[in-house]
Amino acid sequence: EREAAPPPPSFPPDKHPLRGVPNVEELPAPEGISPSFSKEAGPLIDLFGEYLIRCLYSKTWHLREAAVLKLDLDFNAGLFGDFNTRQFLEGLCVVLKRAISDKIAQVFLTSTQLLQSIAIGLFAIQGDEGLKKSDVQPCLDPLLPLLVERLGDANNRCRDAAAISLTSLVKQPTVGGHFVGQYLLRTSKKKQLPAKSIVSRLSLLESLVTECQCIQPMKKDGMTQEALMQAAMGWFNSPHQEVRMACVSLVGAIYTLAGPSEIEKHLKDLRPAQLDAFELEFKRRAEGGGGVAEGVGL
Repeated sequence: EREAAPPPPSFPPDKHPLRGVPNVEELPAPEGISPSFSKEAGPLIDLFGEYLIRCLYSKTWHLREAAVLKLDLDFNAGLFGDFNTRQFLEGLCVVLKRAISDKIAQVFLTSTQLLQSIAIGLFAIQGDEGLKKSDVQPCLDPLLPLLVERLGDANNRCRDAAAISLTSLVKQPTVGGHFVGQYLLRTSKKKQLPAKSIVSRLSLLESLVTECQCIQPMKKDGMTQEALMQAAMGWFNSPHQEVRMACVSLVGAIYTLAGPSEIEKHLKDLRPAQLDAFELEFKRRAEGGGGVAEGVGL
């Protein structure tokens, strides 16, 4: 991205393909799309125009950011109202797959703006005029692992944006907590997650339980108590104290909302000191407190 960029293209102010994007007149012209991406880019060009898609595939991150921002601006302005909704969603998800995995923080942050816009503008609409789960969830399937991975990002703003985006998706009737939760609860035997990433997942799961009641039977499309407990107790074996503390806090949230029925069987093999940490957490929450007493039994 250090190569000399082409000079800014000359367009009348009201004819620039990126009009509406701040400082668009200062942006260089995008290079052509690499042949290796031509098959993927072809349908996107048909939907959104060649210039914007050349920006999306550009080596210049300012152009990539501008392309995503332009889509967000136009979507919120209602300029895609005549598009076939399913084809439009499929195209947007290809755009988002590239942008969510972008190494440049600002491109990723802009992609979460677009994702939240379509979550509210497309995923919240049901019935004859809207999309079905069978339309939305397959399109999101390749995006969610990338978004969950950003929960472990070194950039605090990126971590927060990922959590906000996932929470927004949970709240949409065509997405829901059960669908999103399976990605948050997924672990890999081949790849050990960093402690920071696990803590971020656990923190978000706790938020979804306490603030959204995203747990069955409180929410029909919520996460199951069994799946949450299995994940929490699996991560409780971590050598990192901050991970174990986050596990205790999540289990405390489940206990407070759903009671002990699905919890006690998972605690029966713990050492007395470990069990004390959970019981103290249950007591603290019952008395109106929260959190975990640092280091107790952990």
